[in-house]
Amino acid sequence: MDQFVEGKNPYTILGLEKGEQSTLDEIKKAYRRLALVKHPDKAKNKLTAAQEFDELKKAYAILTDKSARGALDDCLNAQSRREERLAKQDAKRQKLRQDLERKEKQGAAAKSDEEMARTRLKVELEALRARAQQEQQERQAAASAAAAARAASTAAAAGSAGREAAAAAAA
Repeated sequence: MDQFVEGKNPYTILGLEKGEQSTLDEIKKAYRRLALVKHPDKAKNKLTAAQEFDELKKAYAILTDKSARGALDDCLNAQSRREERLAKQDAKRQKLRQDLERKEKQGAAAKSDEEMARTRLKVELEALRARAQQEQQERQAAASAAAAARAASTAAAAGSAGREAAAAAAA
């Protein structure tokens, strides 16, 4: 059943009103009838024909496989029992259930917002680290250049002082 799109009932796709009580012959007959109409080569609406035909094939595959059909029938029976149980609940209990479901959705949305904020924070922290590292490298480069300039200045001063001393000694 994992190959089939959730929320779509294969019995209704094939137009089987009997549902679970449909026989294998009825399923085959309904599939063949709809396959002629919905086949992409023969359909009037070419845009959705391929998707509809694919859904039709998947529904047929599920309903003709005994184990898959049994699992589908079990799932549909469980859904109908749940709907019956919910219909029997009094108004107060229904309101409590609806409030709880709404709060669960809000909680999930809040977690999602929190995860997005954390992701954004991680990105910003990485950008800050990168900028700090770049500034550190720039400071080191500037310090190296200043040290080189001082060394050149000192060497130039020492060179001019040595020339003056040599000129004074020569005179």
